[in-house]
Amino acid sequence: MNKSDLISKVSEEAEISIKDSQKIVNAVLESIEEALSKGEKIKFLGFGSFEVRQRAAREGRNPKTGEVINLPSTAAPVFKPGKKLKDSIMRFERRKSGLPKIISITSGKGGAGKTNYVINTAIALAQKGLKVYIIDADLGTANVDVLLGVRAKYTIEHLVNGTKTSVMDIVIDAPGGIKIIPGGSGIQALADLSEMELNRVFNMFEPLEDHADVILIDTGSGISKNVVSFLLPADEIVVVVTPEPHAITDAYALIKVLNEKKVVKPVKMVFNMVDDIEEARNVARRILEVVGRFLEIKPYPLGYILRDNNVNKAVKMMEPFILCYPNTIASKNISEIAEKLNPNYQGANIRLENSFVYEQEKSIGFVAKLKKFLSR
Repeated sequence: MNKSDLISKVSEEAEISIKDSQKIVNAVLESIEEALSKGEKIKFLGFGSFEVRQRAAREGRNPKTGEVINLPSTAAPVFKPGKKLKDSIMRFERRKSGLPKIISITSGKGGAGKTNYVINTAIALAQKGLKVYIIDADLGTANVDVLLGVRAKYTIEHLVNGTKTSVMDIVIDAPGGIKIIPGGSGIQALADLSEMELNRVFNMFEPLEDHADVILIDTGSGISKNVVSFLLPADEIVVVVTPEPHAITDAYALIKVLNEKKVVKPVKMVFNMVDDIEEARNVARRILEVVGRFLEIKPYPLGYILRDNNVNKAVKMMEPFILCYPNTIASKNISEIAEKLNPNYQGANIRLENSFVYEQEKSIGFVAKLKKFLSR
């Protein structure tokens, strides 16, 4: 990205004129140049830091003659990326390497419409030509298959007890062209899996990486260890929030746990069952004000879903509302949000100058990341 691209990007993101954007970019670059000339270090929270380092004298070659020459000690600017930038780079490299995008969806409490959101988002992504899998990780109270009106002969429970040894044996084709890995419902033991049992299940998910473009993980609600275990390894975390005061409080508690875990990946919020856009904004403002005051993590609104009677009708029929009521307002809201989660979404593309030197994290698969976070 050259200077002109940067000015255009700032103008677009901040919704200001090119002229104002140019002033801002020039001011920042001049400040960096001035600070470096004084030998000072400049740090941008989450992005990284610039500083001048002394480069030792060394041997080099004359680029014209090829002759070996002695190069004197010189001062050179060095950029060190921050955690957020490195995490963004890793997600970009995952997409380049063909690994699926992992999105974990959760909520602070039950009744937020999380599973319904997951199902309809999966179908919206599949309608864009993506291969989408849902892992029903709401262990013990799983119901993705029920809401889709399909019968699960085998579930994650059969992976835990050894009846099935491959996740592909329990994958179910579901309406809308998606595939699901059903969880076990009404089985308390699944909600209390040991670290060893979780590790074994995680290992069995690995074949999905060869088949999926996107994997949506429908986690349980709340802040239990099992829920958090399925949140930390994801590329993105989506928290579903409703306007009720206790739902807002529980969402904050969940975000606080992610803050304590030093999560640097994007944490996004979807506001479900709101009466209008103004209510969604008010809920977002309330959460962000408290989060900004007490936490380091910075979640941001992904979108909202208006209250829609057709959603309840579809649930009673055990059909996704995006299929039986494609033109209803909730379906349109879902499609708009899903586009922002699409791995091919242009607004999520990351371009870096070749001159940026950074220590790049190796792009690793979902299973490897699960085990990495579980071992912490």
